[in-house]
Amino acid sequence: MRGIITLLFGATLLCAAPVIKMNAEQKGRLGVVVEHPQAVEEVRYGPFSAKVLIDKEDIFTINANISGSVEAIYVKNSQAVKAGEVLFKIRSAELIELQNSYLSAFIQNDLYRKNYERDQALFDEGIISHKRLLETKALKESSDVALDIAKNRLLVSGFHRFGELEEQKRAFSEEILRAPRAGYVEEVSVNVKENIDARTKLALIYSSKSPYLEINVPSKYIERVQQGERVDFDAKEAIVESSSHAMDVETQSFRLRAKITDSSKVIVNKVHQAYIYKKVQNAFSIQKSAVVFHKEGSFIFKSTQDGFEAVEVQRVREEADYIVVSGRLSATDLIATKATSALLSAMEASSE
Repeated sequence: MRGIITLLFGATLLCAAPVIKMNAEQKGRLGVVVEHPQAVEEVRYGPFSAKVLIDKEDIFTINANISGSVEAIYVKNSQAVKAGEVLFKIRSAELIELQNSYLSAFIQNDLYRKNYERDQALFDEGIISHKRLLETKALKESSDVALDIAKNRLLVSGFHRFGELEEQKRAFSEEILRAPRAGYVEEVSVNVKENIDARTKLALIYSSKSPYLEINVPSKYIERVQQGERVDFDAKEAIVESSSHAMDVETQSFRLRAKITDSSKVIVNKVHQAYIYKKVQNAFSIQKSAVVFHKEGSFIFKSTQDGFEAVEVQRVREEADYIVVSGRLSATDLIATKATSALLSAMEASSE
């Protein structure tokens, strides 16, 4: 084969780029086919496993925080809710007991506070002794502590209606639980009339803040991906924001976080296949058969007026039937895609 090629054409070395002399007839006899490379602005990597997630701080667990029974449920799974919207009504004897303890402490504290204010005025006028004032003050301060303890017990139970309780001085038999933030109900975990205790999980609320896409990228690709690059998953788009700094030992991959551009119809915890698109410059897509491999690198053969010039290229991305390369090329060039093995033999002969 090498002898035939040598008879067909001679090869010379010009400016370190092998030029293979060949006329149109010789090209036809050799079976050379040429085509234009296609300029590309980005290359695709993937598919990678990805999952839609939401930050832990935006997941709210609605707990009962008190024993009792579920009187009413006002929401369903996947229902959107506003901040402050009523979720559950809880009936609780324990809640009544805690409110009564608070009311008792509140009334007593109000009395001791007024006594202290009265004795302070009397002391200032020189009517009572300092000892009497200190005794009244001690009772008031002890009452302050008792009131704080009773209030904190109610707060732990999730109760916040102190203004109403202090005004009507009568305990509420039911507790209303509301959404802490706008979002949607991910899971309702109880039924009406079900008995509950303080640890019972009633529901999960996912905040309406935008979820994000977590992509597992093998370590061999991680250096090629940069912040701001585009991600496609199931006809949706995201933008790479950041990367983890620690590699998962088992999967040998890194986690990328990407901001979803339109999260209105994404489903949290759903797994997707994601592709990352990287911006490239002076890159072209050509058939894989156009690229030949030599000990000095990768080459393509660019058609010239009197033959072919071997041009060294860098491989950027390889797919099943085409390859993206960068090098001294333009979209107007004609590149050999067939009979490249014969051209490689001629190039090797030119260097001997």
